[in-house]
Amino acid sequence: MRAANDDAAPLSSSSSCISHFWSSALRAKTLAPPSETAVRTNSGEGLVRRLGLFDLVLLGIGASIGAGIFVVTGTVAHDAGPAAFGTYYFVVVDHMVASYASTLPCSPFDSEKTDLCFLSLIASLRAVKAFYCFKAGVTISFILAGASCVLNALCYAELASRFPAVVGGAYLYTYTAFNELTAFLVFAQLMLDYHIGAASIARSLASYVVTIFELIPFLKENIPSWVGHGSEEFLGAFSINILAPILLALLTIILCRGVGESSILNSVMTTTKVAESLSTPAVADSRSDSWDFLGLLDVSVVIVLFVIIVGAFKVDVSNWSPFAPNGFKEVLTGATVVFFAYVGFDAVANSAEESKRPQRDLPLGIMGSLLICAALYIGVCLVLTGMVPYTALGEDAPLAEAFTSKGLKYVSVLISIGAVAGLTTTLLVGLYVQSRLYLGLGRDGLLPSLFAKVHRTRHTPIHSQVWVGIVAGILAGLFNVHVLSHILSVGSLTGYSVVSACVVALRWKNKSASHYSTRWISKRGEGITCLIVIACCGFATGLLYRFSASFIFAIVAIVIAILAAAALYFRQMYAVASGFSCPWVPVVPAVCIFFNIFLFAQLHYEAWVRFIVLSIISVAIYAIYGQYHANPRDSIIHIKLLDLVLETNPLKRSKQFLTYKAYLIRAEYSENEYRKFVDYYNDIFLSLQSS
Repeated sequence: MRAANDDAAPLSSSSSCISHFWSSALRAKTLAPPSETAVRTNSGEGLVRRLGLFDLVLLGIGASIGAGIFVVTGTVAHDAGPAAFGTYYFVVVDHMVASYASTLPCSPFDSEKTDLCFLSLIASLRAVKAFYCFKAGVTISFILAGASCVLNALCYAELASRFPAVVGGAYLYTYTAFNELTAFLVFAQLMLDYHIGAASIARSLASYVVTIFELIPFLKENIPSWVGHGSEEFLGAFSINILAPILLALLTIILCRGVGESSILNSVMTTTKVAESLSTPAVADSRSDSWDFLGLLDVSVVIVLFVIIVGAFKVDVSNWSPFAPNGFKEVLTGATVVFFAYVGFDAVANSAEESKRPQRDLPLGIMGSLLICAALYIGVCLVLTGMVPYTALGEDAPLAEAFTSKGLKYVSVLISIGAVAGLTTTLLVGLYVQSRLYLGLGRDGLLPSLFAKVHRTRHTPIHSQVWVGIVAGILAGLFNVHVLSHILSVGSLTGYSVVSACVVALRWKNKSASHYSTRWISKRGEGITCLIVIACCGFATGLLYRFSASFIFAIVAIVIAILAAAALYFRQMYAVASGFSCPWVPVVPAVCIFFNIFLFAQLHYEAWVRFIVLSIISVAIYAIYGQYHANPRDSIIHIKLLDLVLETNPLKRSKQFLTYKAYLIRAEYSENEYRKFVDYYNDIFLSLQSS
């Protein structure tokens, strides 16, 4: 009998562990409605509407131009050939049309939005016709990529409007709409994309810095390639670069010290101060800082324009033939990388609560910044592939190398200066925002509390910032841009797909009641199953296209996806979203998921391996640590108290302190819970109050 009991004990313990894991993994965050967390400038709480049209345009350009021009142009053009510039065209046209539609004040089914959707399709079709006139290898795949951007913008705009002032973005939407484990997996995939992006930018920045030093005769032949260019590879994947981690370390130190410590970085960090509002709603000075940002941004934009004009006289049109030498599939794979070039899109779209006149300035800011970036991207890509055969393009500093090969060293110097300015700005913004995302995970308990600590005098999350710098430094020091680009965009496509699913799930009526059903599956379960079926069909269609399988199988997969979308439409009841409403829910999110996963299937094999390995590691981290420490209720209070800490006006801090105390009491937090939050920040508050 005792032996039987001994055998039963491990089984009971194992069953208890599994039960605890699933109960933790499936819990969701109850998010405060926009009326409690949104910006209320008239009451003196939260964010300040300080961004004008010019600020929004600069924000979009500053967050995009460095990565788009100085990093991915060489990689995409090297793989896709001269047709690479078509990738930029499709992405930006559909981004512009969808973004403008997403900010219109009309109803979801208004004819103006419908016309804009058709305008996007017509623009893409005209582009296809133009490319065929050039004997280009561009096909319907680019229309799919562009349509995916349209739908992503519409879905993301609804959630940004629904929860405008909370930390986490896609991670938090997933936490609210689905569950804790899915949110953690989305965070991990997105964060690795951000780390890879930072590493790619750092390597390109290092290469451009070395190019400047090589202008000194004494150093020209004496700088080893492993210092900055990292052109020598070993073991098929590794390429040493010493300077890139050093640059990341310097920028990390600057960010840890706080942006106010250095007047030299004031212009650079204007973008960072704006981007901060995306993840940590700190109250900034109410005046517009856009003119401070003109310093480095104008340098890079003016130099890029100069490069396009000068390079146009060195173009050899024979280099554009063949236009798509590696076929349709490589161009489509390049389209997945190009998403990285428009990282500023989210920054502008999520600045609605800080825009002075959001109804007018948001669409103009989005379209203006994307139009400027697109014009620069297309011009640079055409000049680059026209000057040098695509097979001879470098990947770390393609622009400087192209002009050097033509004997235009002075232009190479200007390019390097512009690249250093643009890439430094983009890298600072990226590192800054990444640390704030880790800060949010630390507050939620899914990561160690070390990530949630804010320095008492510097008011920066030093531990999170250092961790971000270390991870990006390791990647930048060991892998070249080409290798890194092969595993890029997995997180973005995953995040976009889950955000689209969140739009559907958050619209379901009676969500709390839908968890329970007398039937074998609940209404909510039906909906989630349909979303999974649509994603699987998108992946299957992508694989069939990639491996040139029979078109009949692809049609079958598409039909199944349509049936699943129809089930979503007819079997669920949908509420009207507050704020901006994505049109035609659930059809638009369903198509968005299908297209995103279709593009996911076009990624390099290394990206698939990365996705699987990182998912396994993330589940292990959650099982070992996250499930035991997560507290979904904590982060909203932390956000409000961090607003208090970062407030620059002592009188306003005193008033907000009383407001947040009242909020905690209304939320029925116990005295111990109240002290848990307040004690953590109390010393900082007192020191700031005396300043």
